[in-house]
Amino acid sequence: MNDQNKKAPSATWKQAEVYFDHEDHQITVWFSTYSGLEKIYVDGELVSQARSWHMRNTHNFKVDDKEYTVEVAVKSCKNLLLGIYNVYFSVDGQRVDQDELEFMKYIGQGHKGKPFTWKRFILTFIPFLLAGFAVGYFSAKYLIQWFGG
Repeated sequence: MNDQNKKAPSATWKQAEVYFDHEDHQITVWFSTYSGLEKIYVDGELVSQARSWHMRNTHNFKVDDKEYTVEVAVKSCKNLLLGIYNVYFSVDGQRVDQDELEFMKYIGQGHKGKPFTWKRFILTFIPFLLAGFAVGYFSAKYLIQWFGG
């Protein structure tokens, strides 16, 4: 994030907002990692909206006779799996600002706001795995006995 931004980007595990300021205008970029929906607001007014599942999506709009471009991008498939998104902001073809968001650190935070770790993920996953195994095993065992297998 550059120092030009007055507000820091905010993100949860499924959506994000990024803020850019340019010539007394605040540009808000909202996007969802699940639905692919992207919305661009200038001073609170919706100026562009699109749903995209591509690795890169560009929004072009005009404000005060200036061409603004906002690009929401994932650089590679690896970054897609890690949840690393880049948002670029350009005015009249010149890149003015950019932000990078890492969604993986928001997964599994819960109410305590702890950062993501594989250890916590696996320890959280194991009880569900064991419960699924037990239900599957006993269901199959009793169905076989019931149908005389």
